[in-house]
Amino acid sequence: MDDHNRKGEFGVAYVSAIAAAAGYMTYRPTPDLDSVDLGIASEADEIEGAPRIELQVKGYSFDFKDGEEFSYPLKQKNYLDLRRRVINPRYLVVVTMPPVGEPWLEQGPEKLILFRCAYYLSLKGYPVTNNENTTSVKVLRKQPFTIEALHKLMQEARAQGLFS
Repeated sequence: MDDHNRKGEFGVAYVSAIAAAAGYMTYRPTPDLDSVDLGIASEADEIEGAPRIELQVKGYSFDFKDGEEFSYPLKQKNYLDLRRRVINPRYLVVVTMPPVGEPWLEQGPEKLILFRCAYYLSLKGYPVTNNENTTSVKVLRKQPFTIEALHKLMQEARAQGLFS
């Protein structure tokens, strides 16, 4: 498998592990025609149904420096797909990882450690760009994709989906 696909699969596994730890189900739309690599869903209850969010997951190796944000060069198709109005909220999740050649995880009988961190970003309402290949987006380090953040995103999706 080439490095691009390895990063992508690692990113999906990273996000899937967070979703499982938070108690949510995941699904992978196939084929990925709409810039959705992974969906996360809650079990339906009798009153409010099951909220869902959809994610474009990107694995990204780079020289990690201090700072409040970093730029990610998002493919133009993904940028345009993620900024559209859709029923299920969509997010870009950038899973940062060490460069290829350095370990991405550590495992043992008592632990599994995935190196670096994932961050999420909503592109809802971002402007249309006329770029041909990529649009750089600013990913905020104050928005890590954690169990707590995922619960918040699912609560927001539930609130959006409620009808009075």
